[in-house]
Amino acid sequence: MKFSQNKFASLLYGCGALVPASMWIILLTPTYPSSHTGLQQIASFLHYVFLDPEPTAVMRVFYVFLAFLPLLLVALSVWTWYRGASTNSGKVCQIALGVLATVVAVIVCWPAAIPAALGTYYGAKRSAA
Repeated sequence: MKFSQNKFASLLYGCGALVPASMWIILLTPTYPSSHTGLQQIASFLHYVFLDPEPTAVMRVFYVFLAFLPLLLVALSVWTWYRGASTNSGKVCQIALGVLATVVAVIVCWPAAIPAALGTYYGAKRSAA
């Protein structure tokens, strides 16, 4: 079975989205005392990260990027799979979003940057042809 360039780029973006999503699953997996439920532990963690004054701004930015990255990669994957870049401005937008996803992945979790960069490469290669 041979994939077209845009289908292969879409699959790479999807694989890249699995890495930060699995990091969130690990972070939110409840390791809680018997007095708390799993949802209470998750709510406590999210409250600590985003609302408590103790975490630094760098830590908050890291978690925001970590939440943003899988959403961006899934959106790129779906867009590349179904629509692709059919216009010139769509091609530029796809490449720009791919580069943004790669840079954010390098900052947050570098293993996700590899499929994001390859997806951007194959998306640009398809767009240039």
